[in-house]
Amino acid sequence: MHNVADEELIKAADFYASIAVSTPETLQWRGDKWPADMPLGERIAYSGKWNDKVPACVSCHGPNGVGVVPSFPMLMGQNKDYLVNQLKAWKSDQRPPGVLGSMVTIAKGLTDEEIEAVASYFASQGGAQ
Repeated sequence: MHNVADEELIKAADFYASIAVSTPETLQWRGDKWPADMPLGERIAYSGKWNDKVPACVSCHGPNGVGVVPSFPMLMGQNKDYLVNQLKAWKSDQRPPGVLGSMVTIAKGLTDEEIEAVASYFASQGGAQ
């Protein structure tokens, strides 16, 4: 772990809080598509992998991954590498398990290919401008 001074954390938080965020006009829960017809990342985002204890991301993070304040952060439009790194940190027990204590189990239920796919999907969905 790296030691980061409080003032550096405040500067970073202020920077990210200042970024304008847009949300889509029409939010989708993806009941309009058959999961088998979705690319891998979209399928995990909207259908999950229930046999591996992975719920749909949008079941907690809101339609399109817009976030549910204050407990579930926005996934839509996040940087792909950031999302990959966070999921891999949970998968390797390097990060606290999250609000419901579920993110470690969820991340461990995803392969590295699936992590890349779902991170790419959400990164491609707009959001921060």
